[in-house]
Amino acid sequence: REQLQQQLLEAQEQQGQSQRLQQQLEVLRRRAADADEAQESLLAQLAAAEEAAKRQELRLQQARKDTEAAAAERDLLLAEQLEGQLQSGRGDGGRGEEEPKNVT
Repeated sequence: REQLQQQLLEAQEQQGQSQRLQQQLEVLRRRAADADEAQESLLAQLAAAEEAAKRQELRLQQARKDTEAAAAERDLLLAEQLEGQLQSGRGDGGRGEEEPKNVT
């Protein structure tokens, strides 16, 4: 009878340990599922960030082109303006000299 009680206690202890292990296993399964979801979310965020970076790079390239075009246009206008000033002689008869100033 004492042996049966001992075996019963051991069986109950093993059953309790088994239940705890089952609960721990379920917790680990939930954590794994949560980790999978988090990984998928992070991968989606990474893909979106990469796409945004590509769009930003394209905008940057376009801005560089626009800046270069504006600088070229500005240089052309300055060259035309300078050419016009040289051709008109700036009022010095086309000699390219400054008019003498009265120094007293």
